[in-house]
Amino acid sequence: MRVAAVAALETAPPPERLSAVAPLLGDKLRAVRIEAARVLASVPADRFDGTQRVAFDAAIAEFVEAQNAMADMPASHLNLAVLYASQGKRDLAEAEYLTSLRMDPYFGPARANLVALYNAVGRNAEAEQVLREGSGAHPTRGALLLPRPPPRGGQAARRGRGCAGHRRAAHAPAGSRAVQPRPRPRSAEP
Repeated sequence: MRVAAVAALETAPPPERLSAVAPLLGDKLRAVRIEAARVLASVPADRFDGTQRVAFDAAIAEFVEAQNAMADMPASHLNLAVLYASQGKRDLAEAEYLTSLRMDPYFGPARANLVALYNAVGRNAEAEQVLREGSGAHPTRGALLLPRPPPRGGQAARRGRGCAGHRRAAHAPAGSRAVQPRPRPRSAEP
């Protein structure tokens, strides 16, 4: 219950998050300490006082140790990558995303986060390549939709495809590399 409460504070502004979560870095439960460190990872280092920084560093070390104990799982590398990305350690994040994808080329969360990382640093061609590799690896799974480049000479409007030639997955022509999204569950209404 306390772990979930800590996770719920992840979107709070850094000052409020730090004041609410920092005391939990010394919690008696390792799971709470680790979650507190994860939630505080994106808070700038200069916002921590000396005691908080020591507790944070210890909890981050526990988080990394826990992930390394499961290093044979792609998700552990994803978790490390997300941690490093939130701390601005982009090279380490990239390495962990790539490790995760080497272990499981179909692991969508690692692929999507690597694409976001590449886009954030202006490596758009590499981001597109990662998307293409993902849709090529398993073209009937996931939520990847690769837009086709627009036809030349304004043909998009004449063909009724709208500007830029983008397609929605539900209307992608047969043979395209668009991936169909999963249907949304129907809500139970009286």
